[in-house]
Amino acid sequence: MDAGRETDVDELLTELWRLAERFPIPDGSWHRYATELQYVAADFAAAVTALERPPEAVQELGRRLDDDAHPVGRGGRELTAAAARLEALPFPAGEHPFLDEIAVTAEAMRQTIAALASVDGGEEAFTAGRFKR
Repeated sequence: MDAGRETDVDELLTELWRLAERFPIPDGSWHRYATELQYVAADFAAAVTALERPPEAVQELGRRLDDDAHPVGRGGRELTAAAARLEALPFPAGEHPFLDEIAVTAEAMRQTIAALASVDGGEEAFTAGRFKR
């Protein structure tokens, strides 16, 4: 990998970790979806961890961000479940104090999960990432 490409990958992973760490998780005592949000946040952290395993995963994510991706693969049971958990969350519309951050992070989650589902070894890396952190 050339130095420029390595820098791009490092910057992408740094930004994904920033989004994962800043994803707002509300207190369960007042937010009805706190538990679901915790699961989705854990899925995202596992997905970002998994991007570091099969080298094709980061490349596929880059293609997705450039609108030049392969069709989404089927993924396995764990990636399918993670995608379903994300899509099942009701996302706020209109005014919400974290709306911009939530929208960007949710799209990053979708694209990261789709990239992993589209490459060989993505499911295995995701599963291993769920237990790494």
